[in-house]
Amino acid sequence: MVTYKNIHSPSHLLFADDILIFANGDFKGMKALKILMEVYQSSSSQWVNKQKCKILAGSISPFRLKNIATLFGFGVGTLPEKYLGIPLVQGRVSKATVAPLIDNIRSRASGWSGKLLSFQSRVVLVKSILTSLPIYSMAIYKWPIAAVKEGKRIIRNFLWFGDPVKKKFLIIKWAKVCKHPSEGGIGIKSLKDINIAMLMKLGWAFLNDHESWAKFLRAKFLNKEGLLTQYYKNSSIWTGLKEAIATFKAHSKWIIGSDKDIDLCRDCWGSDSAIYDLLEIPDDIWKYCTAKLSQIIHHNSWSAPPEVVELLGSLGIDLNGIILNSSDKDIRVGSTVRTVSSQFIVLFNIQALTPQKFGGIPSHTSRNAFVFEGFSHSINDIKRRSLVAIKDAASLSCNSMANNCLELSIVAALGVPIKARPLPRIQSTTWALPWFQEVKINCGAATIGTTGKAGVGAAARNHLGDVIGVLTKGLDNTTLFFSECEAILGAIDWAVQNNWKKIWIESDSQTAISDFTKNHVPWPQRARWNRMKTSFEQIRFSHC
Repeated sequence: MVTYKNIHSPSHLLFADDILIFANGDFKGMKALKILMEVYQSSSSQWVNKQKCKILAGSISPFRLKNIATLFGFGVGTLPEKYLGIPLVQGRVSKATVAPLIDNIRSRASGWSGKLLSFQSRVVLVKSILTSLPIYSMAIYKWPIAAVKEGKRIIRNFLWFGDPVKKKFLIIKWAKVCKHPSEGGIGIKSLKDINIAMLMKLGWAFLNDHESWAKFLRAKFLNKEGLLTQYYKNSSIWTGLKEAIATFKAHSKWIIGSDKDIDLCRDCWGSDSAIYDLLEIPDDIWKYCTAKLSQIIHHNSWSAPPEVVELLGSLGIDLNGIILNSSDKDIRVGSTVRTVSSQFIVLFNIQALTPQKFGGIPSHTSRNAFVFEGFSHSINDIKRRSLVAIKDAASLSCNSMANNCLELSIVAALGVPIKARPLPRIQSTTWALPWFQEVKINCGAATIGTTGKAGVGAAARNHLGDVIGVLTKGLDNTTLFFSECEAILGAIDWAVQNNWKKIWIESDSQTAISDFTKNHVPWPQRARWNRMKTSFEQIRFSHC
């Protein structure tokens, strides 16, 4: 059995009645395997179909291969060979390897009468079937660019013209078609994006999974320092996997726990970048830097030498500001750091989607009429058509206007039905007093949009109902749920500072209250929660 860094290579793969056995070709072992198969057949009455079995040989002599084939009575196969629908190949995946899947996409699209279907029907078929066919293969292999372009061409032609082989002039970029509907597209998943996403999922499991297959691949493709091998690996999956792993390592951080998985120098744990990227040191010196982060942690507190603390401080890593969480394992999480280049791309896309003037953006109907039929609509015709579309949409809308003169004048000018907002209803609620010597803290949060600037606030009252303090705090861009959890943690931290031993936390977020009650606090906030919850004699949560 072959081992990599004390990790045994797999000896077999079992899936129902499809069995794949790995062996080194030793004739004594082959005889033992033949005896095992005969014993299994006689005891289970299940016989091996020799016509369906094949022997795939590596670097063994033709004489030994012939003897093994004669011993088992199997035929000799050659790569590529399919197992569970996936072609087994050696080396880089070529277009010919995935050609059957491309032909399957083409045959499916040709089998439908695309010209007789509406555009919406073709969109549904593309989303639900055509873009789903290659997912199984894309979850393992990185497709060649030529294969991705061929698949995109088939899907694009079927979407616009109903025929996968017919090609006409298009004026809409495929990248815009694949955007989300909120960004002006129709939400079709690009084959390239699907391939990248599936390889990202495989790469994440490669780095973080503890199953035997992940341990074997890490031992095979990572060196002793935990870095990606720089030399060529004759593997069909490594080409796409190493790109996904490099992306993950550049955009992920570690939340410090009780394990010994975090590399002190090469992993990102205390700042936006790893120490390996911050220091300009030759690579031949880095191979001697094998320390783990757990070596400077003792009894859930930092115990780094003064020289290390000074070095980390010069790199922007303040150990005193990092809360340790010894009750949980180390975990790798996605980084939310935004670079200047990414912000520029977002700004550029927003500017590209923002219209500069109404007359410069004709509708799809007028644009297609100009390209395919040779005439264009006037600006007045476009405005008239737009007003008709607004009236049709308003008649189906369930929303209501704000009760002010500005919106009333806009609605009247558009000529759409007036739907006034219902008057507010005042409802009585019951607010319960806390127990004797207990402090009740009502907290909440608000964000601008789904993800944006946020703020949290809290008010504390004693058992008489008297307000003994209020707390407000602003947050950076975050989600509403994260800000609700931050409001609860801020209230608890406030209670620790004031030495309140018995507290009652009440929030309007039922999900956040449920997570704190079940001790399922989000990872970025769990270390603070585990540190502070031991400071109270009693703590209870409720939803208001």
